[in-house]
Amino acid sequence: MQVTGTITESALVSAAEEVIAIRQRQEQIAEIAKRAEDTLKALAAERKAESITVTDGTVVTIYGAIRRNFNAERMAELVTAAVFSKISKVSVSATKFDAAVVLGLVNEKDVRDAIDPSPYVAIKVNGAK
Repeated sequence: MQVTGTITESALVSAAEEVIAIRQRQEQIAEIAKRAEDTLKALAAERKAESITVTDGTVVTIYGAIRRNFNAERMAELVTAAVFSKISKVSVSATKFDAAVVLGLVNEKDVRDAIDPSPYVAIKVNGAK
């Protein structure tokens, strides 16, 4: 949406209300989708169905999977340092970094070269009617 000309207060309020309404609908749709998926999974399990072909020919497949959660400290003990560096990644948590600065553990000026800022614009909605 391109905004040009004089922007009135009511236009600004209307745009903000539209954002709020859409976010609320997204949350509602996500909840409805989760309930529908849970129902489908339960029905498929009861019928022992692995796939369902719907009227338009689309096939919905139901399958079990296992998400692997790795214990990095334990993995580092079990493989060589060279292998560990190839299978892992290092990242800095902005939240933990900020806490370390507040606690005086890190001087932000000293590590400025390691921080690559990327500006963005965000919308935060506070409170509800």
